[in-house]
Amino acid sequence: MKRLILVFLLLFIASSMAIPADNRTISFILPQGTPFTKPDLESDLDLDIQLFFTDDLKVLWKAEIDDVHWYRCYNDDGFFYLPEMLVVEYPEKLKLDQNGNIEIGLAEVDREYAIPLDYRPDDLVPVPEIYRAEGYEWRDMLLRRKAAEVFERLIDHAEQDGVHIRILSAFRDAEYQANLYAGAIRRDGFFQNSIAKPGHSEHQLGTVCDLTTSEINSGLSKSFENTIAYQWLRDHVTDYGISLTYPKYKVEVTGYIYEPWHYRYMGKDRWLVLDRDPKIFYTR
Repeated sequence: MKRLILVFLLLFIASSMAIPADNRTISFILPQGTPFTKPDLESDLDLDIQLFFTDDLKVLWKAEIDDVHWYRCYNDDGFFYLPEMLVVEYPEKLKLDQNGNIEIGLAEVDREYAIPLDYRPDDLVPVPEIYRAEGYEWRDMLLRRKAAEVFERLIDHAEQDGVHIRILSAFRDAEYQANLYAGAIRRDGFFQNSIAKPGHSEHQLGTVCDLTTSEINSGLSKSFENTIAYQWLRDHVTDYGISLTYPKYKVEVTGYIYEPWHYRYMGKDRWLVLDRDPKIFYTR
């Protein structure tokens, strides 16, 4: 009974303090599931409404309850609630080039800022098998053309220095990311911080690679930081306009676990700006 009273009290507070949504549209981003009958992560999911990936939903209000942002939504079947972990808000501003692609190195893609779920660069090219990790030659790996050229050149340079580096993962569309995200939630709960929401993953930009080496049997592991390959990357990636996106000492800044294997091509121009103005605090 006390719990029920608390829930209704939270609903009253949320209604009185909620931010009007101005009829904003959001997308439910898990492949399938049911919404919440009240803004409580432990509530029963017993409302008989099936939601699917990229369904557009109208929002009445958005409010923070127990450190979680909740959306009160509605569609033809009625009203329900969704926590921030299950929705993506369409970005208000996005800088695109003349071909409709996000300009390399300029997009903010993190826990707060998203890119459209249907975004797919038009200049994706296959990663040649020679650059793919052993055992993953079959995997469909794509990168934007410029990023592919740079990562391939980096791998060639490392090879010349006697260092083995290969690509394990590259472009991921939002639907593929949604399946990874659903798995992470099932495994570690709603507050997991190892897999980004679809729309919030840098992999969707087509300029990001997960790198590995034969030193760790071409796997994906934090032990990568103890390899010669990692040390070589640490010394050379900025020469190529590439950044380690999720470094060890910025977990609180990025909101994600340390990933010594995750590298994003930012473009040389981005690094030249940073060199000219060292006061810029670069987090992504």
